[in-house]
Amino acid sequence: MRSLRSKILALAALLVVLTQFSTIGAVLLTTNREVSNRADQILRKAATIAGQLSVGRHTRLRSAGAVLAADPRFRGTVKSRDIATINELLGAHRYRTEIDLALLLDADGRVLAGTEPIGAGELRYPELVRLAMTDGAVPAHMTAFDHTYEVVTVPVGEAAPIAWLASGVLVEKDFAKRLSALTGLDVTLLARAHDRPSILGSSLDALDSAILLQDLSTADPDADRALRIRTGNGEHLALLQPLISSRPDIEVLLSEPLDTIMAPYRTLRYTVLLLGAIALCLAILGSLLLSRTITRPVNTLVQAARRIRDGHYNQAVQVEGKGEVAELASALNAMQQSIADREEHITFHARFDALTGLPTRLSALDEIEAAILRAATNAQPVTVLLVDLNNFSDIGSSLGYDISDALRSQAAERLRAGLDARHMLGRI
Repeated sequence: MRSLRSKILALAALLVVLTQFSTIGAVLLTTNREVSNRADQILRKAATIAGQLSVGRHTRLRSAGAVLAADPRFRGTVKSRDIATINELLGAHRYRTEIDLALLLDADGRVLAGTEPIGAGELRYPELVRLAMTDGAVPAHMTAFDHTYEVVTVPVGEAAPIAWLASGVLVEKDFAKRLSALTGLDVTLLARAHDRPSILGSSLDALDSAILLQDLSTADPDADRALRIRTGNGEHLALLQPLISSRPDIEVLLSEPLDTIMAPYRTLRYTVLLLGAIALCLAILGSLLLSRTITRPVNTLVQAARRIRDGHYNQAVQVEGKGEVAELASALNAMQQSIADREEHITFHARFDALTGLPTRLSALDEIEAAILRAATNAQPVTVLLVDLNNFSDIGSSLGYDISDALRSQAAERLRAGLDARHMLGRI
């Protein structure tokens, strides 16, 4: 019965475990997919915002430069090459428009004046002038005075440019923090030189640059999905895009901690796991009770069958309730009673004559043996009297076997009537 109970329990537990694992697995898989989709939506929305901010920033730089370049006083100062006054006007322009850099360039890209000290050596940025001449007032990146800037260059002069005005903002840590505040995500600025990225600035305070650059070197930047990277602050899901869409030399990495993304779903995941564990425990407990309910009456039937096998028919099988097991118990009781009746009938006919009811040879010999033992113990004699009744076959042939049998029965009755309790009459 332990084997049957164990099999029922194991089967029920296995079915529940498979069901729970399938359900929990489906829920967790759906949750992870939902998390990935949500993170991707958040990152792409932030990327859209970053792109819109970039357009607005470029427009502001272009407008600020165009306003100063159109100022007659500034033009006159540029024509006269009054560097001191130009520097003052550029400083005021920088303060008024909240930019970080303003440079005045000649047609060859040589720096004439600026908001940063130029020093004794010449500084040239011919690529800014070439870009402005070919593409107009479009944004570009430049490295100057040990910093990286995003600049827009506009011409100074009505007909032919007499100089070029470059207005720019720093693309470093403060820039990343401002962009992070506007997008709601962590921002890291990357500069790529010969496909080797370097970090310009980040809104992350505890950024591990080595780990981040290592993960970026193995990631596929063209993949249409969020990247999973490490930053030293745990794992992040990130999206990489150029800071200026037309110039991939500086990229912005928008990221969000995986813990933050998973936070709304962590409670759901733990709840699902807890409910699954509770359901599993309840199912195992129910399986245990069910196995006991099934095996207890079966065990009773098995014990009854063993008792019947050993020849004990005096105890009825007791099974509570209704159903197939109770019906089987009733059938077993009927079979037990039938076997007992047949055995009793066989035993009776083995020891008593069916016609006369007298003990047979077997019973008579047993009784004679017992009487001899008693007599030997008590020193008393034993008498055995043999009575031979003949010619019954002739009576049966002439009068019929019924008359012959009736005569035998009558003879046995009359002989029995003359005996007391000390005597035994048998048919040998």
